[in-house]
Amino acid sequence: MLNIFKLIFTVVQEGQVRGLGGEEAHALLFRWLNEADPTLAGEVHAAPQKPFSISGVRGAGARRAEGGRHLTVPGTVHLRITSLSAPVHAVLQQVSQQLPGRTVRLGNAVLRCDRAEAVHGPTGRGWEEIWPGPASPEVSLRLHTPTSFRRQGVQIIYPEPGLVFGSLLQRYNAFAGCRLPPEWSQRLGTVRTSRYALRTEAVHFRDYTMIGCRGLVTFTAPPGNPELSALMSGLARLVPYTGVGYKVTMGLGQASYLFPSPPADPPAPPAASGNRSDP
Repeated sequence: MLNIFKLIFTVVQEGQVRGLGGEEAHALLFRWLNEADPTLAGEVHAAPQKPFSISGVRGAGARRAEGGRHLTVPGTVHLRITSLSAPVHAVLQQVSQQLPGRTVRLGNAVLRCDRAEAVHGPTGRGWEEIWPGPASPEVSLRLHTPTSFRRQGVQIIYPEPGLVFGSLLQRYNAFAGCRLPPEWSQRLGTVRTSRYALRTEAVHFRDYTMIGCRGLVTFTAPPGNPELSALMSGLARLVPYTGVGYKVTMGLGQASYLFPSPPADPPAPPAASGNRSDP
């Protein structure tokens, strides 16, 4: 069950969160899960693929500070939590109905929930709904928060096509209720990066710091592959729900799908950018 839950808060006691605030938001979500269904909370905690993603803390009330975000009174901040499974959707739907007017602690700040809404209403969307829609041989993603990947225990900070679409394919196979044929994974290996404008950024957690990339990246399928173009486009429509890559449950890898793709020469951020054709 796919849905996006937007939680809007007013800061009533000033404080700070580490990094993007995703670590603290992750702990808050597990508190809600445990209060609603301790068995479900244990199952989600143990699962290798988690059925949610979290944006971290954003908004005018969240100012950059050394090592994190400073939440200021009476600023407005918001969290964006997505559901990828029916049980987690049910808990978040319940939370969204009960939370307005209540306060929560995030880091050492206290927030009052002003509004909570489910973007797709109380029933959410089915996974099968990602497939109808325009298909393009060119797919562009905007990486809003630092994005990285893990491969054989090594962190990769460049969004290689196989890593990006591989992470989306893994989450589809884990939660959609059906699995895409293995040969599709091999066909995704023929996708190439056609252009990018990226910069790296560090995110601080309690016990470590992670580096990821932010910005724009465009992928292109080989000519004459309408089925591959449809697969790329369908998986890309998952991005607002699943995120991309590593630590999407703590604010990293938050992204959006751009259709149609932006012009070939987007303004470059103040860091390395260029055209690339993967070997």
